[in-house]
Amino acid sequence: MGKFSRDKGARWERDVANIFKEASGGGDDIRRSFGQYRKGSDAPDVYHPIFNIECKVGKRINVLKALEQADSYKENKNKYSVAVCKLDRKEPFIAMYLKDFLKLVDEL
Repeated sequence: MGKFSRDKGARWERDVANIFKEASGGGDDIRRSFGQYRKGSDAPDVYHPIFNIECKVGKRINVLKALEQADSYKENKNKYSVAVCKLDRKEPFIAMYLKDFLKLVDEL
């Protein structure tokens, strides 16, 4: 992966962390992770108290792979897995498993 792609991904992770922070009133418990620099996939891209957040941005995104990656974080199995995706020049969207979405709706 080239430097431009890495920088673009890092910017998107920061943006997503800030979006979630704003939505929750500026919680300090929401922040970008630096786990990808350690072992590759031992931490979600964005720490959040309720969600395992995996961020993807680019021309093509494998949404299912992103969701599976969010679901793979071993220490955070009690959280909802979410892939926050943004295709180039398109509106961002979120993907999550239906069973998790229905549990979340039930909790609301």
